[in-house]
Amino acid sequence: MKYVHFESLEPLCPACRVQNFDETHLRIGSVIREENDEVIEGTLRCPNPACGSGFPIIDGIPILVADLTHYLTQHAHEILWRHDLDHRLQSELGDALGPGVV
Repeated sequence: MKYVHFESLEPLCPACRVQNFDETHLRIGSVIREENDEVIEGTLRCPNPACGSGFPIIDGIPILVADLTHYLTQHAHEILWRHDLDHRLQSELGDALGPGVV
């Protein structure tokens, strides 16, 4: 995810939109790995205290879906079988999935 694209697009939190909260622009939560002004691994966070959702960035692509747990459950094998993801990102993905999924 290129920083310039993130700044120009100003993505809204999909979870807030589904819950009819005020439109909230996401913020960069953590940058685990970056190259050439691009976040390769990290997270985006919703600053709305009523929401606080986090969205992973994997291979430079933010996963911006309203129900992240459902999406990750449907794609857990494709995502978690990788051996090249940073342990911090794997931990966040595991937290989003909840117990007993893997």
